[in-house]
Amino acid sequence: MNIRLALFLCFRNIFGKESRKNGDSSRRKLRTAVAGIFLSLIPLIVVLEMASGMIEGITRRYLEVGTFHLQARNYSGRVGEEEIFSLAEKISRIRGVTQAVPIIQGLGLAYSKKGTGGVALRALPADLYIRDKAIKEYVEFLQGEFNLESPEDLLISRSIAEKLNVRLGDRVKILTAMIVPGRPFILRPNIFTVRGVFTTGYHELDSLAVYIPYQRGERLFREAGSRFIGIKVEDPYSSLSGMIREIRQVLPGGWIVYTWYELEESMYRAFQTTKSLLIFIMILIVCVASVNISSALIMMVIEKNREIAILKSTGASPETISLSFVFTGFLIGTIGTVLGTGAGLLVSVNINEVIGGLESFINGILKIVWSIFFSRAEQEFSQIEILNPSFYLQTIPIRIDPWELFGIAALTIALSTFASYFPARRAGRIRPLDILRKH
Repeated sequence: MNIRLALFLCFRNIFGKESRKNGDSSRRKLRTAVAGIFLSLIPLIVVLEMASGMIEGITRRYLEVGTFHLQARNYSGRVGEEEIFSLAEKISRIRGVTQAVPIIQGLGLAYSKKGTGGVALRALPADLYIRDKAIKEYVEFLQGEFNLESPEDLLISRSIAEKLNVRLGDRVKILTAMIVPGRPFILRPNIFTVRGVFTTGYHELDSLAVYIPYQRGERLFREAGSRFIGIKVEDPYSSLSGMIREIRQVLPGGWIVYTWYELEESMYRAFQTTKSLLIFIMILIVCVASVNISSALIMMVIEKNREIAILKSTGASPETISLSFVFTGFLIGTIGTVLGTGAGLLVSVNINEVIGGLESFINGILKIVWSIFFSRAEQEFSQIEILNPSFYLQTIPIRIDPWELFGIAALTIALSTFASYFPARRAGRIRPLDILRKH
């Protein structure tokens, strides 16, 4: 087997001049095969990076703002304010723990003069925004600031502010249920003043979120299950079993510690399943594109059978001829992979701008069409959003994983090389005597 000759023939197949008799149909098919790999990789990489960035962005928001990294809960009986703050202080001294915060949560019905809506109240310490840098990163205040110094202070999400049609400084009433043993629960109104309107950038977290002072939460929610200690650690993505054992040693009996994954397991499983399905579909597209390489090389073998016969007659071995076509498939796959990966990364890095530009273009065209066929009196034009913020992040975080890209590139090149095996085998089996007789 002559590898140098195989490489020479490979480059000649791709970059050499075609004879006038054969034309350039096989060369066109090779270019089409490269384009197929190129075009199939762009959506694969964009989908992969978007899904990874979206999942990581949503997960981080849940970890830092929603569930915390760990939660310690007590369902056996009501825990007093002094006791829960003392336990939180002990937990915060454990090595690897960065934050331990007592939190009270409950449900209520918020209403104003202009709207009503259900809310999920969370009572927080007044200094949490100063102590926890992650909350500063993921909670953006559109109006006002984090202020829970007074018992009447209220922080509401943008979604709730829009439902109630309120803004900074407005008064809001919230109905909460007071449970009295042996009697039906009693609804009582509570008056608050809006001190801030915030957003986490994810509608699912914002849809019901309302923050109140911790002392006010103590009076509103007295059930045992309404209190927990939110715990943050240095590395929430590592194994937390050792950390949980240390926390349990500090806590008295009746307390249960949950990890962030246990608290939202169904959601995280759904994310991974969706991502896997999307990648599987995109890989199928790459597989179809690699079939084009096989068909292009088969066409090239048919067109070059006379040249192959002459090469064999002059001493080229069948293995060398076969290897030259395998190298051709490998090189075609590599060229398409490099171009497709580069283009996919370019789109991924600028995906927010690309989506914004597409939305502006589509809405501009539709607005012109709308103004021609409809008058404003009939119906108002509504903007189209490619990614509905009710289900996705308002801004997609860009996350580039070199190992994922390397895996995609290696898989694509491997598929391209494998697709060239059958044409290469066919070329190696050509009998020079039969071909030369025909010509």
